[in-house]
Amino acid sequence: MAKPFGKVSGHLLDTIRKQINQNGIVVWYDPQGHYESFLDLLPAEELPGIPVERYDGSFLALRYRTEPLLSAEERPRLLIYIPLKRADTKNAMIEAEAAGEVMAPGAQPPSRNTKLSVIAKSVLKECCSAEKLRKIEKDVEEGKLSLAELDRLAEEVTSVTGPVLEIIFRTKVPGEIALLFLSGMEYDEEILKREALPDLGCLLTQEFELPLGEESKPEDLRQRFAGSS
Repeated sequence: MAKPFGKVSGHLLDTIRKQINQNGIVVWYDPQGHYESFLDLLPAEELPGIPVERYDGSFLALRYRTEPLLSAEERPRLLIYIPLKRADTKNAMIEAEAAGEVMAPGAQPPSRNTKLSVIAKSVLKECCSAEKLRKIEKDVEEGKLSLAELDRLAEEVTSVTGPVLEIIFRTKVPGEIALLFLSGMEYDEEILKREALPDLGCLLTQEFELPLGEESKPEDLRQRFAGSS
């Protein structure tokens, strides 16, 4: 079976394994829900012998499922995933936290910090220019890039194009992006959704010497670019 994750997801999985190996129980808070699909696709053999319990709307039910493990004589190995802010749980899982450790965005030490931009940076910093890394971090912080999309970007981090443009047009070649953009309105909705119009304008300026403009619609930029060609 093919793994459902790439380099960034693989680093995240290694982080989870290390914390469970060190602490036995890990309570993982994910208020943005960045990692729900990651857990949905994660084969059980990637965490062998480690139960994964997920909050499904009832802390009472979650505590009922985890209590036998918490009261076991031997230290259990358990991952508890909660797609909420820790502060919003009213200490519902305090016993599990006391018996193990917490992973969450911004957690300390850094080895327990699962902020998506931090996870991405830890993978991409060795093979990505500082400028592009800052751009990727910014896009992640603004919610423009998901974990799955970061996995794709990690395979092609040497491009001069912006990461969001690569996701939208599925190519890192500036000429191909320009041709796809000129060919019609197919990508306009995604460009607006991801607020990528300024990035696209900068790309056309850098690669094709198109004067900078202040368009608010893809069609306006397309018409100006077509007229300059």
